[in-house]
Amino acid sequence: MGPLLVRAAEDAAVVLPGTGPRVTLAVLLLRANQPVRVDALVEAVWNGRPPRSWASNVQTYVSRLRHSLPGIDIRYAQRAYRLTVDPGAFDLTEFWTDVDAGRKYVADGEPARAVARFRTALGHWRGEPLADLTIPALRTEVARLAEERLTIVEECLDAELAAGRHADVIGELRGLVARYPTRERLAAQLLLALARSGRTGDALAMYRDARPALGAEPGPELRRLHTAILRGEVTAPRPVAARTPFPICQLPPDLPNLLGRGALVADLLAQLRAGGNAVPLVVVNGPAGVGKTALAVHLAHRARTEYPDGQLYADLAGGTPHPRDPFDVLAEWLHALGANGSTLPDRLDARASAYRARLAERRVLVVLDDAADPAQVRPLLPGTPGSAVVVTGRTGLAGYAVTATRTLAPLRGPESRALLAAGFGPGEVAARRAAADRIAAACGHLPLALRIVATRADPDLDALADRLAGEQRRLDALDLPDTGVRAAAALRYATLDPLAQQAFRRLGWLGPLEFADWAAAALLDGADSAVPLGRLAEAGLVDPLGRDAAGQPRFRMHEVLCGYARELADEEADTALRRLAGYAIALTSIAAGGATARPALDAPDEPVAVPERIREGVARDGQAWLAAERTALTAIADCTCRHGRYLDGALLLDRLAGHLIDQHRIAELTRIAGTVRDSAESAGDRRTATWTDIVLGQARGRAGLPLLRRAATDGERYGYPDLLAWALLGLGSHAGPDAPLEPARRAAALFAERGDVAGQTRASRAMALALLTRGRAAEAEPVAAQGVQLARTLDEPVQLANLLNTHGMALLAVREPRRAQRVTEAALRLLRDIGAHSSISYLLGQLGRISATMGERSEALQRYAEARAIALAHEDNLQATLMLRDIAASWIGDGRADEAVPVLRRCVRTLVELGLHRRAGVTLRVLAAAYDALGDNASAAAAAAEAGTLDEYAAEQLRQALLLARPPDVAIPRQRRRTVASGATASR
Repeated sequence: MGPLLVRAAEDAAVVLPGTGPRVTLAVLLLRANQPVRVDALVEAVWNGRPPRSWASNVQTYVSRLRHSLPGIDIRYAQRAYRLTVDPGAFDLTEFWTDVDAGRKYVADGEPARAVARFRTALGHWRGEPLADLTIPALRTEVARLAEERLTIVEECLDAELAAGRHADVIGELRGLVARYPTRERLAAQLLLALARSGRTGDALAMYRDARPALGAEPGPELRRLHTAILRGEVTAPRPVAARTPFPICQLPPDLPNLLGRGALVADLLAQLRAGGNAVPLVVVNGPAGVGKTALAVHLAHRARTEYPDGQLYADLAGGTPHPRDPFDVLAEWLHALGANGSTLPDRLDARASAYRARLAERRVLVVLDDAADPAQVRPLLPGTPGSAVVVTGRTGLAGYAVTATRTLAPLRGPESRALLAAGFGPGEVAARRAAADRIAAACGHLPLALRIVATRADPDLDALADRLAGEQRRLDALDLPDTGVRAAAALRYATLDPLAQQAFRRLGWLGPLEFADWAAAALLDGADSAVPLGRLAEAGLVDPLGRDAAGQPRFRMHEVLCGYARELADEEADTALRRLAGYAIALTSIAAGGATARPALDAPDEPVAVPERIREGVARDGQAWLAAERTALTAIADCTCRHGRYLDGALLLDRLAGHLIDQHRIAELTRIAGTVRDSAESAGDRRTATWTDIVLGQARGRAGLPLLRRAATDGERYGYPDLLAWALLGLGSHAGPDAPLEPARRAAALFAERGDVAGQTRASRAMALALLTRGRAAEAEPVAAQGVQLARTLDEPVQLANLLNTHGMALLAVREPRRAQRVTEAALRLLRDIGAHSSISYLLGQLGRISATMGERSEALQRYAEARAIALAHEDNLQATLMLRDIAASWIGDGRADEAVPVLRRCVRTLVELGLHRRAGVTLRVLAAAYDALGDNASAAAAAAEAGTLDEYAAEQLRQALLLARPPDVAIPRQRRRTVASGATASR
């Protein structure tokens, strides 16, 4: 897939001496893992005119290959040679793997993802197949490979058009049509792109120009498209077939026997329909266990057909000590409505606005269960008519224009008997009416308590009523609220075996939180939790919720039952919490994997032994497990701090921080870190408090600088050299281009003194980047090179890739683009091997700039296109915009500045919306260059004025962006090339 290139294990290129061995290897590679007859090799090497010594020469060539390529497996048998290789070592195998993935995305209706894989596939090509060798015997196979590549280019462009990127591909298509004038598919794609971009005249002119080049009457597809354009049938861009999250339904299952609420349901349905120009808001309140949730869910199911775009549901946990933050609820809803984690706003009001924008012009029913207060509800209300809201809580919503408020009362006698009859049978309840009434009274006529009692297998209502009365007296003595519910819970508890009783007592410490079976196993000292959880579910003491995204069965205990369970479990609380925290820490470590960029913590206890079956289940899909358990892990960390085990909370934060940062859940991380820090300070533990400042300071970027400064001061004052080094590293990494270099230098020295190689590598990278941003590339290059050497001693591929990329930037800045290209490609291979796809786009952009610096225009544009496709697939709006800007800059050099102008304007708008004014200024200067090329001096001056004065850092970005803005046949002058190459690329 280009000139013949062989790399050794350490990625260095292997030079094969002589044409004979190279041709021999090329033939064996093209027919790898199959025998190649000697006469076929002779024909390929000598083209029908072999020397007399051809037999010995072939043997010599094979011997040279074995000598130059240790480990190569070439065997001879039956007058044929066979090269045995792993198919994964071929660039051709990687090419077809990516092509197959792209075609699958096309078939699944995901053109944007298809483009990313097609671009990745085409990125494996380095030029014409075997371009450095002339082998007539392989001409047919080489031509077939070239034809297959061109076919994939056409499929990629079809996907681009299907994704709605008509204007973006016009430039690429013009170049391809000029190079391959007889390919009708390319001509049709260009015709379609022009027409859908509103450029009908250009499309018709292109058709006229293409007819002579085709050498015959255009084919039927091209003629039909031409006719459609003439009729005006292709003038407007076709809407992109985007995946939509609507309709969405998050409702829990409906209850099969909601009794005694029929009239109320009809009333509330009428209230929901009476919204007019406002959003209907109905509120259902009442005490715990009265059935508010069941009523709201039933009401929402009844109203589903009237809200065809779906139903959103959130348990706000308002009746617990820790109500849910609407900031987090909005994050979950925005994810469900199609938002990506990297695009979530970081302010509550911004998230509420994004949520309301997604519900605008939709009919969605929102159910807010167990609301704490109006402040919790306010951000979760839709903003436009069409949607409606149902809120449950123990009180009303004062200060709101509520459509209707209804207070839910306990059931009446007949309704309670009917609910009991659903479990015990109508005949038994009718025959034992007095006993049934006693049971209902003991349960306070609360549906929750009645449902628990109705799950009994023993139908002896008289005995049950007697026992329930006894429990009532005992629970009254405890002076607990909602005694009816607790009486029923106590009754069911008494019927459980000892292991299920232990599970119930200890599960109460989780609170009304969804939990998986591993948490129950932890609380049961590692015992298999399936049987006791099954018994608790049968008894109605926990609710089974099905399986989560990680495949784990999940459960939930009602809040009232949690209080009763905790009352029984006081003496076991510390043991249960220690084991639960130990499991959480161990499993989060397995799921998160990899090394953390944080100082180490000492564990307060010996690690808890987690059964292998549980560890293996988590290891199968660590990210899915983290996503499913995030809320539970956050609650466990908080619980450990509230019960004096803050060191467990700190360890859990250490393992969980990377995931929270990756998912842009800084608010959750901040909440845990604040709780840990407060607990550590209360205990007089300055070291843990300082450690927490470092974790939070690293996570919050520039906003965390005050925390890092405080941590550095405390680290020095209290004698924590390791924490001081990490705090200084954070300051050197986040302080920006104008900050002093001293923090990173001092951090590197401290890490070296302590023999902390992981810390040294990170400090080396921070120092190199800081030097690059100051234009001191000659100093940055050896620092980055040293960091690479240190990183090679660690098992941290991501960190090694980061340092290789930084070294590549430094090499480019000191005018060594070839070396820069080699190390950046090595970083790219590392990230592809470990599947870090979201980071690959930035390395491809860097390779594009390297190619542009070396004057390799087509290679640079190919890298930019692939980088942009991957960024779009991962919803990385910033990188996609920067790559589009650089591609549009090349159009200026192609004489197509008129096409560049609208694209560059769009890039400016996007960067301004993202708050990146420095990059917007750079892009405005590129726009000014496009106006200059068109001779529009007034617009050029206006764009330059809007950009303002660029600092040196931004000026370097501008010089890189304009590398391809000159005509392709104008070489970059040597001095100019040095000036451009000296620009640091750390800003990318």
